Amino acid sequence: MARLIEGIWDGDPPETALRQVRHAASRLRKVLGAERLESAGDGYRLNMDGATCDAILFEQKVREARELFLRRDNAQRLAVLRTALGLWQGSAYSGLEGRLINTEVARLGGIWLAALEERLDAELAHGDHSQVIGELRLLVLEHPFRQRLTDLLMLALYRDGRTPEALEAYERLRTDLAENLGLDPDVSLRERHAAILRRDPVLDLSDNASTRPDRPVRPSYVQPGKSVPAQLPIKPAGFVGRNIALTALTRQFHDSDKSRSCVVVGAAGVGKTALAIHWAHENRDQFPDGQFFINLRGFDSGAPVSAHEALGRFIRALRDPSVSIPSDVDEAAALYRSLTDGKRILVVLDNAKNADQIRPLIPSSPNAFTVATSRNRLTGLTAVDDTVPLFLSPLNHLESVDLLAKSASTAGLSIDRGSTRRIAELCGHLPLALRISAALLVDGSGRTAKQLADELGNPDRLDLLSVDGDSTIATALDQSFQSLTAEAQQLLCQLALIPGDDFPQALALELGTGKDFDRLTTASLIDEHRPGRYRFHDLTREYAKKKAQATGSEIHVANQVIGWYHDNCRVLNSHDYNNVIAAVSAWRAHSSFWRLVHTVVAFVRLGENISVAAPLVDDQLAAALERGDTEAAQAMFDVKAQLCAEAGDNPGDVKFGQKALDIHRDETGFYHFTHGDARFSNGEMTLAEDHFRTALRLANEAQHQYTILASTAALANLYRVTGRYAEAETLFDGARKYFDHNPTGAMEIDARMAFVTFLCETGRVDEAEGLLRPILDSEVELDPGSWTQVIMFRADIRHARGQYREAIQDFEHALELTADNSRIQSRLIRTSIADIYCDLEDYDNALKQLELIDLDAASTKLRAIGMLQLARAHNGKKDHARAKAAATYSAEVFAETRLRSHALALTVLADAHEGLGEVKTARTTRERALRILNELGLPEPG
Repeated sequence: MARLIEGIWDGDPPETALRQVRHAASRLRKVLGAERLESAGDGYRLNMDGATCDAILFEQKVREARELFLRRDNAQRLAVLRTALGLWQGSAYSGLEGRLINTEVARLGGIWLAALEERLDAELAHGDHSQVIGELRLLVLEHPFRQRLTDLLMLALYRDGRTPEALEAYERLRTDLAENLGLDPDVSLRERHAAILRRDPVLDLSDNASTRPDRPVRPSYVQPGKSVPAQLPIKPAGFVGRNIALTALTRQFHDSDKSRSCVVVGAAGVGKTALAIHWAHENRDQFPDGQFFINLRGFDSGAPVSAHEALGRFIRALRDPSVSIPSDVDEAAALYRSLTDGKRILVVLDNAKNADQIRPLIPSSPNAFTVATSRNRLTGLTAVDDTVPLFLSPLNHLESVDLLAKSASTAGLSIDRGSTRRIAELCGHLPLALRISAALLVDGSGRTAKQLADELGNPDRLDLLSVDGDSTIATALDQSFQSLTAEAQQLLCQLALIPGDDFPQALALELGTGKDFDRLTTASLIDEHRPGRYRFHDLTREYAKKKAQATGSEIHVANQVIGWYHDNCRVLNSHDYNNVIAAVSAWRAHSSFWRLVHTVVAFVRLGENISVAAPLVDDQLAAALERGDTEAAQAMFDVKAQLCAEAGDNPGDVKFGQKALDIHRDETGFYHFTHGDARFSNGEMTLAEDHFRTALRLANEAQHQYTILASTAALANLYRVTGRYAEAETLFDGARKYFDHNPTGAMEIDARMAFVTFLCETGRVDEAEGLLRPILDSEVELDPGSWTQVIMFRADIRHARGQYREAIQDFEHALELTADNSRIQSRLIRTSIADIYCDLEDYDNALKQLELIDLDAASTKLRAIGMLQLARAHNGKKDHARAKAAATYSAEVFAETRLRSHALALTVLADAHEGLGEVKTARTTRERALRILNELGLPEPG
């Protein structure tokens, strides 16, 4: 585990590192299967037996290609290398960092680059020199000192009849090596240069020279004497990264089966224009009939460029500046398509606002290619015109640091890595912000990187991120903001005031309409980073917060958010926990702060740490009593009760739960449900049943679905443990309709699990598995708390089937997810593992599990459950005296409350008496146990 944490966080782990690793392992096991990710000591082992992994398959294919090279089978070699490289879907470990990860990234990256060189070599041997020139130019720019790439580029250019460009490529590398490294090109490259100068026949294609001309002539459709449009802006300096996006554009262009147009979508300042222009320059030789560019000014303060105006510019560039342009946009578009028919042209449409600006400007020629950029998603263009969207995010950490370092190096500055990393983080890895920061470092002010980082850490960093009032982040965001409706602007500002890292869509819809919310996502102002959950870019949030403060909407937002959290606290998931804690920190002075405190303890069902509520509850309770707010006081008594329950203090749980019921009317039955649970845990079954029944009645009257399900499950569980199986079955039949409605809802999972236990206990294991299967098969990502429950109940099913090792593995997995959070749940899990070890007659391991529980500190019920397993283990070890003491305690506790458990305790106690030679007492005790089981209709224990 220590190596995992070191590898992930590079020696600087957060306090929650262990928990985060366990949660990640849980999600991996759901995807891969528990048998793939095994527990090993305090860490994990990935079992690759019989598995396929793209990285392993990639390396195998590369080795196979090298063998084919030795056998001179170039066609098969090329096919294998294409397959190998096709396994890559971007950079290895994209978005991850750390020393261990970086080492592996470098290793895999080196193999990938070597394989790419081999593939390009095979392409050249196949005669495809014209097709690889653009790709090779891009690679040479990315790897300027990689001499093999320059060698391949020189050969491709020479075979394409472009000897001067081949010699220029060599000269550029020679100069770079001399000036930067003080080196000369390798001997092999110098020999290639000499061979080109003397036009050595060895450079010609060996197999296809007779069918391929040495100097191919490209078809051109440009009128004689007419200059070719070359409208691309200057190539962006210091461009870094974006390998995935650049590769995607290149693949789309080269794949004739794919759309001939692409729209690059992303937030303001994310680098859409730079990407489009950089790619255009790298591939301009693929478009000999012209490269067109226009800024459509979709988000500028003035009027955007209309499609008709843009058509006029392009038509004049194709024909004559004085030509008359048809006044009708459709007629102009038809003329444009006629003029571009069959031509190999590139059209870059920058900064579009809507599909109507773009659609008439897309040539119909299959030889043309169009790249558009927009802050809006332009889904209509994708749906109707088959334009491929390419979504652009901020740079990753390494790319951000590289951009800053390159910009500083150009100006002769050297900045320390720590300050560079901090600047990158404060810029949110947004390219525009990073470029402005770099400009601030080299503006002659003498500002150091550390000073700039400190300045960016202040609240006014948006004001700082500008250069002479131009190209500011605030200006770019202003343009996006002004394009919204007034209602969408208001929603954006209010969402920015929600504390925490993200928010669910349901919460956002408390503040605005779905239509306005869609406008924000379409404009790339908020991002769906996981299903149903959205977040801001840091700088966008800061901008929107400033706008919100001017409107005075903070109180309204706090009211709505606190109310929503409280009303939905029973169905929130673990992703909401940190956001609620952030709200607790931000809104302590709010009049409804008690609602947040009450919301925090709801996370106990997910195994989250609720102790943060402990120092807050007494002050909130005193304040509520002082102002006569009985609703708030009721909630705070409930908090105290739940804190007691978590600490194993059953009397305190009962005491404060009763106070909650006494001080204020229970509108939904929820407080009767929680108090019934306290009475149940305290062994007061009659009182527990009364409260559960009352809770169910009130919940049905109020149509409070959570309490309906929770009370139904709790009452069924009470009937189960007291042997009233027919009544439990009736409740189970009534609950089925809820399970079918929402299989993975938090409420439904909690209730479903209670009935899984009931079905397992009554021998209906197949039915139990059927009840659990919709959750296991669902593609919905459960929060860790709910997933832990699912794992535990799958373990119960496997235990009931006799699949002991698989059941232990599940319980250990669940234990990893709960060990830091819930002592009660971890104790229950360990008693379950001890139970399985006893079934396996592995009594030493059973005792080890029980020793870790600290039974003396557990609640009475939990201690009795643990004592039952302790007695079984002692009997197995022939220590019947200890077994007798433990079983006696368990039997006494269960005597009035848990009939089946009472029978099991008596059976174990009978075994202890028998082992001690107390034959008569053993027989009497066993007969008592059998009578209970017969009355319940349950089989005798095996």
